[in-house]
Amino acid sequence: MKLIFKNKLYAYLSLSRIFNTTGASIYNLVFIVFASTMPLPKLAIALANFIVLVPTFVSIFIGIKADHTIQKARWLITMGYLQALLFVIVALLTNSSTYLAFGTVCLLNILSDLLSDFRSGLQLPIMQHNIPADDLMEAYSFNQVLSYLCSLGGQALGVWLLAISQQNFFLVALVNAAAFLLSSTTLFLVHKQLTHPPVTNPENPLPLKNQLKEIYNNAKVIFDQEGSSNFLNLLSQVLIINALFGSLSALYNLSLLEHPFGNLSFSQSILLVDVLIIGGIIFSSLFPHDYFAKQSINRLTFFVAVSLTLLGLGNALNLHFTLSFLALAFTGYITGKVNPMVNSMLMKKLKPEVLAQTSSFLSMLFMLSMPLGTIILTSLALWHLEMAWAVFTLGGIVCLLLTMKKD
Repeated sequence: MKLIFKNKLYAYLSLSRIFNTTGASIYNLVFIVFASTMPLPKLAIALANFIVLVPTFVSIFIGIKADHTIQKARWLITMGYLQALLFVIVALLTNSSTYLAFGTVCLLNILSDLLSDFRSGLQLPIMQHNIPADDLMEAYSFNQVLSYLCSLGGQALGVWLLAISQQNFFLVALVNAAAFLLSSTTLFLVHKQLTHPPVTNPENPLPLKNQLKEIYNNAKVIFDQEGSSNFLNLLSQVLIINALFGSLSALYNLSLLEHPFGNLSFSQSILLVDVLIIGGIIFSSLFPHDYFAKQSINRLTFFVAVSLTLLGLGNALNLHFTLSFLALAFTGYITGKVNPMVNSMLMKKLKPEVLAQTSSFLSMLFMLSMPLGTIILTSLALWHLEMAWAVFTLGGIVCLLLTMKKD
């Protein structure tokens, strides 16, 4: 947190992130509520859930475009204003309950998410150029704190706005547009300081196949540590952890339906799970220089695998819920170290012209593993809950064995 006081540009970037993340979180939740008001609400909600995933499949190409963009600061600010305009249009469309209007809102939501990914890619070289290498772990840890706090705060604000306005989606979309407007205006105030190394685009760009191969090799560089070259092993560990971690809420939603924690209600138990996980991540992000932050990525995945294995085992055997409390909080704490570490390694080891595309490639892999794990384990849980937790435990053990495997 000290970095935000000693680095003016990082402070403005963080303030811009607050507006951007809060605005996006407001409408992500409201979008689902809006879908529920449509004719055939289950179909509309299913479409809304799918819409959220669409940008993930093209994130690599967005990253490539961001890396090749010459005037990054100008486009970073301009795209924020364009997002604000898009949500003014969304506000007008939400007055209609036809599927034509809903479909248009879906398309605009996809476009806005793509612009958000593009803006994130544009920021990477700017941060790399203006933040000392030794401060990158702290910078990304604090970014993680902001993201989670703004996500929770944005959703709460969205629910509150809907409640006081009696489901006025027009008002909420305008608030969202205002958030994007403030995000870009904040950056405009320091636009001369949004510097980055000059971009030199090749006259004869590589074919797409070769570009993807180069992105893979760049991602491999990030995970090379202390002479280790077993990239697939490390990548497998992170993918398994993301799949298991991403399915936790879904499994607990089904598990707590029959067995809430102690004397708590079902809703209180679910809230407690989220508080323990997110609280662990936020608390972890506040200490970017502790013992775990100094460990290798392979060592971190070992600790997470142990925690997930114990968590799954405790639920499979129906042990006392105190074990779940400890394991959930510890898992959140250790997992909170992984993403900032990967991002800081990315900054330290890669050239500015490949930052966005490599980051997008890794994000796509991690994002795709989470819904996959959720689908598989939720399907098992509907059939047999203890079996789902047993498979969850098995996944933790497999990850644990991979961390012990030598090159």
